[in-house]
Amino acid sequence: MSSENLNNKQKKWLKAQAHTMRPVVQVGKEGCSPEWLEQLKLAIEKRELLKISVLANAAVDELETKEFLEANSKMQVIQILGHILTVYCPAKKLANRNFSTQLKQLASTKE
Repeated sequence: MSSENLNNKQKKWLKAQAHTMRPVVQVGKEGCSPEWLEQLKLAIEKRELLKISVLANAAVDELETKEFLEANSKMQVIQILGHILTVYCPAKKLANRNFSTQLKQLASTKE
């Protein structure tokens, strides 16, 4: 599944899957740099769905982080809850595709 817009049923399912997850990546005082984005891309390639924590001393806020991610990558921000962003991007490697294959099935079912 490519990074096209997800329907509401798919977003709801992703939010439910991410509910028990803990943030894996943090945005700190350096903000959103190209190096940070490369590290995030490596992490999301293995997981497809993860949470990002924006620290209190970060150079950017949650909305700026969302805009940076969506402008500079194929990642989609599914939810912003407080200082936590939930991010999804389908994996390129078949072995890492867990959520994207299930999302494809959700897309084919009627709401």
